[in-house]
Amino acid sequence: MIEELNTKLAEWVWPDEHERFIHSCKGEDNFTDDDIGIALCFKWLAPELYEQNYHYELSQWDRGLHKAIISKWATTASDAVAMTPAIAFCKAIEKLIDLGVI
Repeated sequence: MIEELNTKLAEWVWPDEHERFIHSCKGEDNFTDDDIGIALCFKWLAPELYEQNYHYELSQWDRGLHKAIISKWATTASDAVAMTPAIAFCKAIEKLIDLGVI
């Protein structure tokens, strides 16, 4: 499931070059990684959202849960809750991809 999520995000960011990212990760240092995943999200995914006029907000809830909200023109377009900020952010983007709006 996480591997599929990383593949979907790589295909969205780099439609013609996603295979290179997937092979270079080899299961490590990907968008959902606990250690550097959020840094990769900010480096590669966030600029793509901004380019399409989306904005995001990340917050930490009680019990270690994190929430990501992605909005456009002050209207929530997608949100997700997960154990790490990277996974919450990635799942919120995945919802937009699945809806076909990005």
